[in-house]
Amino acid sequence: MTQKPIAVDGMSLDLSGPDVGFASVIPAASVKTKVEGKGIYSGATPVLVTGCIKGTCAQTAPVAGSINPSSLKAKEFGQAVVREGDDTGDFPVAGIDSSTSAPCTILVNVSVDDAGQNKVTTE
Repeated sequence: MTQKPIAVDGMSLDLSGPDVGFASVIPAASVKTKVEGKGIYSGATPVLVTGCIKGTCAQTAPVAGSINPSSLKAKEFGQAVVREGDDTGDFPVAGIDSSTSAPCTILVNVSVDDAGQNKVTTE
């Protein structure tokens, strides 16, 4: 497994799938375990997806997903830490098609684009 930076408070997220949309981390980072003064994320890390639009399909309500940690070696309180590149996997966001008013679905994926630090890495 490749060494990748551990994700910390201030990490950047990438939202793929929609033409437009926003993703943010819901919980605060750890206050006990820090890298360069910033708390790390461990375990399934909840994210909130809002404002998604794909073609004529527009998201109707915020949806939560979880970033799945991939670290095999680094843990915090028994839970794997989140690393750069970790993601939610594809999950559905419900919407309404603006041209037909019919229900529609947008598949989205949220990933850690930039861990927020590059000093500490792990497998």
